[in-house]
Amino acid sequence: MATKYLLSSVTKKSLQQQLIRYFSHTQSLNRIENVMIIGSGLMGSGVAQSCATSGRFNSVTLQDVSQEQLDKARKRIHQSLSKLKEQKRSMCF
Repeated sequence: MATKYLLSSVTKKSLQQQLIRYFSHTQSLNRIENVMIIGSGLMGSGVAQSCATSGRFNSVTLQDVSQEQLDKARKRIHQSLSKLKEQKRSMCF
């Protein structure tokens, strides 16, 4: 039993090392051009706002099952951006 466990942990460890090696040699996330977030709740709208303001993506799409939820998310994002704009403005003066 102990030998099997040791063998499986070694195999898992080597697999993890190979994955780390593979991902560490790939290019950075700049290659992602389009983002789609499913769910426009508090977290989804926050992720959409973060992606949109980062400037790293060509398009950001927020998807939800109801138009009402999307309208709430749009309002939430607009309010958040307005607050950030006011904070930046007050820091400059």
